[in-house]
Amino acid sequence: RRHRLRVTIVRAIGLRDADTFVGKSDAYCVCEVLGKPHTKSNTAQVNKCLDPVWNYCAEISDFEEEDVLKFTVWDCDIGKQDDFLGRATLMGKNIISSGFTGILSLDSGAGEPAGGACDLGKLELKIEVDGVGPTLVQSSELPQAVERDAEALRVDEVEAPVAVAVGAEADDSGEAAAKEIQEMLAGEAAPQTVVSGGGGAASEFSAVLPGVVSP
Repeated sequence: RRHRLRVTIVRAIGLRDADTFVGKSDAYCVCEVLGKPHTKSNTAQVNKCLDPVWNYCAEISDFEEEDVLKFTVWDCDIGKQDDFLGRATLMGKNIISSGFTGILSLDSGAGEPAGGACDLGKLELKIEVDGVGPTLVQSSELPQAVERDAEALRVDEVEAPVAVAVGAEADDSGEAAAKEIQEMLAGEAAPQTVVSGGGGAASEFSAVLPGVVSP
């Protein structure tokens, strides 16, 4: 099952100083789901600061329980490769049920040296999780859906109340049947009445019940 994440990268705390002469870093943070390059996005950089505040929001629409959410903090260097400052990860199974609000410690990560520093700082995050909504009818299914709705409407129309008198041959019996139906419908909105068979019956119904339809 896929979920929609709203990830807020709030701030970093106590980053190492990658710019030796200045004693600060020009930090930014990259957020991504491992194995899903289309989810990658990053904050703006905050210059000359070891405690940058970003309050950056990213949305991920196809997050699954087995996914891993990765955050990497970098120092921006003009004219050379950016310096790695630290990273943090969150397992999908740990955030799917109730999201996450808190602070993670940054680590060096496998194969990503962080200048040999022991304390790389921390990252404050807020993650909200919403389940994906019900599947909508695809455009290719619309004609069938419309046809089913039309068929249901036709059924409703057929099942509307209709009173039918059949085979009244004698004038007396036709008159009696008409009076009986009139008594049953007294005080109610009369449905359409269809009379079939026996011309005498049809004329009797027309005389006693206004609005009767003779076929």
